[in-house]
Formats: sequence, structure tokens, C-alpha cells
Amino acid sequence: VVLWAVWHGLRPIALTIFIFMALAGPGASLILPMLDRWSTTDASRAARERPYQSTRTQFTRRAFAVDQVIDADSSKVPPMTRQEAARGVSNWDQAALMRTAAISRRDLTAIASSWTPGPQGLTALIVQRPTSGSGPTTLTSLNVTSADEQGRPLPALPGQAETDESFPTVLVEPGAPAYAIVADSADDMPAAPFASWFDRLAHAWSLQKPSVLAHDVPELRPRILLHRDVRERIAALAPFLTIGPTLQSAVAADSLYWLAELFVTSDEYPLAQPLLFAGEPRQDGGGSRFSYIRHAATAVVHAHTGRVFIVADRGPDPVMRSWMQRFPWLFVSRDRLPAALGALWPPPVDRAAVQGDAIAHAGFPGDTIIPTRVAASRESAPDAPPLLYAQHGDAGPLSASIAVLESGERMVGVLLARGGREPGVEWHRAASKIPWRGVLDELSASAKRAGMYGTKRGADRRGFVQILPFSDGLGFTQSFYSWGSDAPPALHGVVLLEGGRSHPGATFAEALGISRPVPEGASVAFRSRVAALYETMRAAMRRGDWKVFGDAYATLGRLLHAAP
Repeated sequence: VVLWAVWHGLRPIALTIFIFMALAGPGASLILPMLDRWSTTDASRAARERPYQSTRTQFTRRAFAVDQVIDADSSKVPPMTRQEAARGVSNWDQAALMRTAAISRRDLTAIASSWTPGPQGLTALIVQRPTSGSGPTTLTSLNVTSADEQGRPLPALPGQAETDESFPTVLVEPGAPAYAIVADSADDMPAAPFASWFDRLAHAWSLQKPSVLAHDVPELRPRILLHRDVRERIAALAPFLTIGPTLQSAVAADSLYWLAELFVTSDEYPLAQPLLFAGEPRQDGGGSRFSYIRHAATAVVHAHTGRVFIVADRGPDPVMRSWMQRFPWLFVSRDRLPAALGALWPPPVDRAAVQGDAIAHAGFPGDTIIPTRVAASRESAPDAPPLLYAQHGDAGPLSASIAVLESGERMVGVLLARGGREPGVEWHRAASKIPWRGVLDELSASAKRAGMYGTKRGADRRGFVQILPFSDGLGFTQSFYSWGSDAPPALHGVVLLEGGRSHPGATFAEALGISRPVPEGASVAFRSRVAALYETMRAAMRRGDWKVFGDAYATLGRLLHAAP
């Protein structure tokens, strides 16, 4: 009609219709909802929206693989016992261990930490290198299930040295420089040659760095290792997959490995609820919203050679299957990796976080269809790295727990991410809704009553809140530290909350009321280590070397408190 009116010169008619069209849209958006609320009841509107909500719920569960989460009631893995918890739960957060290592040895810089279950309990391996940049990489072994009288972690016993200086040099790590010129003595580095003058000229031109031409060239198989940053190295091989926000490490077969979870993501999956995923770092530190996130693979990067192994998940989604068919040479099976790495495989914490957010919006299958509007909460300190525990003590596997909270800050369940040879995610329902803020307050109050927190002994700090699935219910544990500005963190104690009752103790085992037995064969190694330290002290006293005497004396004190 407007076109007809303009063609025939009827401008008043065209202008009137145009004004009506401009006002009709905003007017209808204001008036029609008012008429709908006036003419219908809340019950009828809820009934009308229920099919649409149900459809969106089903698509959301499918988009984020909620149906792949194992219900704890049907899990074949037995729950954790208290004896296993005493050997498999750490008293120390990863940040506290890294700070202790950095301050105790100021000439060394902490690079990574790894958790290893064993007969003596859970052990933390700290990888350090000289701050000066030259010298061997050092591996320090700490028993994190015990503590000395000063609240310091004890060296691992038996059979393992406190430090091992024969560790391979770490060349690939987060935030590493763009390149390194190294000698590939073992001829196993996937790096370009750097032997001839033409090689050096080509790389100097590519990197736009003339100084590369004057760089010292090692004599044996010189190579230039590019893409030394872990994420950059993975993205160069698999740019079609999204790297998860959490980068974990593991020490196996005398080597350090970096592990990152890889996902298939899309923002075009219809009807699903978009979720925020921080897998793609941005300048503002945030993430992106995707309506489809599926765990696809795990990237394993050897920290010395830089070799990358991408292990695809069993039963990949259609998108991942297409990539595997297009690039079959890019993906390997776990048989290609060292056997020792299988038992130390970290839990898929990023996958559990994504599925926790999906459960928060769409609920768990079998519980409800209408979304419960809950929010996933990883931990009390969102920026802290994940704290792992060995679910079955010396046998592993390594696990991590994520609480799922409803909008009223009540915990409705726990997602348990399990690593090892059969990684996966389990859903543990809470027997009743637990006030999350009440849990945090009770842990702090119990620590204050026991003199562990809120004192004037130093800068007090609370650690990571761990949720442990026992056979008779859920347990909550938290460590409390003295966090000085120029001293290693000191453990004040640990509080365990279960069944509404709190139990403080100097260590987690004491909070459980369990005395850990000395492992079989520990006495021989223990006595030999004490005898060696005694001889070191005697020799130092004869020659008047009081620094060596004091170091050996301090180590002897830690060892004497290692055996319960």
C-alpha cells in the first residue's frame, strides 16, 4: 500500500501508514504482554511454557554431554574409605607447596608440581630450575599427608631422595620464550635443524631477529625449538579444537608432561542454553559463550622434547569423528604413551566444570526436567589451581570434586572428576540440600576455636575446600596456614566437617582420628637416611662447617617426624 501510494503521489496516505507501522511494533510489545498477564493465570502460563522448557532442557543436556555423566548409584568404583583418605588427601594446596619450594630454595624457580599416589601416601613432586638460567633441573619429593612441628611438608620416604638433580631440562612450558637453540643429543626433538649458515639465516629472517645469526651453536645436532609455549604449541597442531582453561602437569618415567583438555565448541547449536567457557583467553580475561561444548581429546606435551600427543576420547562426537577421519595421523592411542603416565592421568576438571554448568541450568537426567537454576561452584578460591586427591590412597586414581549449588547457595550435589586409566565424571547427589555458606562458616569457626585461624601469629589464609565422597556421606575439609611475606607457608591445621560435626587436627589424618602406619620396608630406608645425616653432622662439626651442620640438623628433624 505504501509503494502504491508513493507511486500515485498520495503522500498523506503513505506518511500515515508509515507512522502507524513505526508505532505499532513498540506499542504491541507493551500492550500485548499486559493483555496476556490480565487474561491468563500463572498456572496456565507455566503449563504453556513447560513444553518449550522441556525441549530446551533436553537440547542443553545433549549439547554438553550431561547424559555421559555417570550416576554414582550405578558406578562400579567403590567409595573412599577413611584409611584410604588418610593416605590420599593432601594437607597442602598447590599454591602453598609452590611457594614453600620457591622460598626454601631461592636459587631455584618452581616450574610445575605433580601429584603421585604411592605406598607411603600422596606425594607432591616439585620441578624447579636454577633462577640464573644455567644448571640442572631439580625434582623435589614431598610427602603431603604429613607435617613437621613447624607446619612444613616432609620429604618423601622411603627410598626417594629429597631432591633429584638428574631431571631433564624443561624447554616447553607456559609463557616460555618464542624459541630456544639446543643440542638434540638423543635425536628425538621435533625441531628444525640449526647447523648450517643457511639454516641460521632462514630462521633469523623468519623470526625477524638478526641476533639469531650470532647465537652460539652447540656442536651435537643443533636444533631450534619453536612454539615453546604449551598452549601455542597445541594450537599450532589442532587449531580446530578449543583448549581448556586448566593446564595440569604430571611427572612420569623421569619426564615432565603438560596435559590440557581439548573441546569441540560451537555457538550455533539450536535451542541449547549458551554457557560461558573460558577456554579461549581474551584480553579482558573473560571467556566466550558457546551453545555446544563436548570434550574431544587430551593433549600431552613432553616438557623436554616438545613432542605433542593428542589422545582422542572414546566414543567421540560427530564433529570430532570428522576431524579424526580428516587427520588420522594427528591422533594417537594411550598405548603410545609411557605406562607410568596412565596411573597419573589427571582428572578432567574442565570437562566436569562444563557439565556442572549444564546441570546447573538443565538438571541431571532422572531428577527433573525443568531447569533448577543452580550455579556450579568449583571451590572457595576460584583462581586457585585444582587440588587433587588419591581416591583410593596408594592405588589412586587422582580425583577432584566440584560442588553444584542452587541459587539459594545450597549444595544439591557434587561432580567427581576421576583420572587414571578410565577417566570420567560422576554425579553424587547430596542426601539433603547443604547450605554452602554454612559449610564455609563452620570450617572457619572450628579453626578459630582450635587456634588455627584468626590469630596474631601471621597473615592467616584459608586453603581450598575439598569435598570427599565417603561411603556414609560427604565430607568437607579445609587447611589453614600462616602465610608470611618472606617465609614459607606454615600449616596451622586441618578441619574435617562431616555429618554436621567438625573435627580439627594438626593434619588431615589426625582430624580423621587415624594414625598412619609406617609402610612396609620404611624402617630400613629411614634408619639408613638418619645414619647418613648423622655422619654428615659429625663431619661438619669436626671441620667447623656450621652451615652444613645446620642444614643436616633441620633435615634430620623433619625426618624424625615423618613416621607417625
